[in-house]
Amino acid sequence: MWAEQRERIANWYRGKYVRPPNDPGSSLWFMGYYEQPALAKLLRRLGTFWLDHWKWIIGIVVAIGLALLKGSGGR
Repeated sequence: MWAEQRERIANWYRGKYVRPPNDPGSSLWFMGYYEQPALAKLLRRLGTFWLDHWKWIIGIVVAIGLALLKGSGGR
């Protein structure tokens, strides 16, 4: 069950295979590519952004959290 769900998610994330128009009589042919859905592209960008900038993101979240705690009187 989990393997099937994992495979479905992986196929969705990979996207649709797009074949380029090839001339059937030519010995030269081109390989296609996978076109990811918009949500998969967004998730990849967010993941890359997190991996590149996690240190200052955590620092800002902690600083804002402490400022909010101090502003509320520490209750």
